[in-house]
Amino acid sequence: MQLFTDETNTEGSEKSDRMAQREESLATLTEHAGSATPTKSEPGTTPASVRHTVLVVDDEDSVRAVLAEVLDHSGFQVLAAADGAEALEVYTQNCDCIDLVVCDLMMPNMDGLELVKALRAQSLELKIVVVSGMTSFLTHPAKRAELEELGVATFLMKPFTARELLRTVQSELRRIV
Repeated sequence: MQLFTDETNTEGSEKSDRMAQREESLATLTEHAGSATPTKSEPGTTPASVRHTVLVVDDEDSVRAVLAEVLDHSGFQVLAAADGAEALEVYTQNCDCIDLVVCDLMMPNMDGLELVKALRAQSLELKIVVVSGMTSFLTHPAKRAELEELGVATFLMKPFTARELLRTVQSELRRIV
C-alpha cells in the first residue's frame, strides 16, 4: 500500500492540495462513522470482552476527533495527542495499557517518523499504524524501508473510511510481532 505523495508541487498548490486531502479524509471518515460499528457476525472484529487501548496522534483537531470517535464507538479505549511530542508523553505515562498507536506522519514539533523512533526506543513490541495523505513519503523506497526497519508493517493512506480504519486497527492488533 502506498502512502506518500509527490511534494514537488509549487508551494501554494501543495498547501491547497494538502488542505483538500484533509477535508476529503474528514468527510470520508465522518460519512462512514455511523455505519462503522462492528457487529458480532462481521469477520475480523475485536470481541467486546477485549477492550484494547489505542493512542491516536494527528495534528488536525477534526481528524483526531473523528478517528477517536470511530474507535471509541467501536469499543476501543482511546487516548489522543496533537503531535509526536505530546504522544510520547502520553505513551510514557500509559505504556502499560497502550496496545496500538495510530499516527500521522506529517506533524509539527515531532513528526510521525521521529515519534516511531522514540516509541521503538521504549518498546519493540508496540504495534503502530502509520497514516498519511502524503503518498510521496510512503512510496519513497528509503523512507518506507526506514519505517519497516522500525517495525511498522501497517500503513493507511488518507482518505480512508471508518470501516477501513477499523479493519486496519483490528488486523494490526492480531499481528504477531
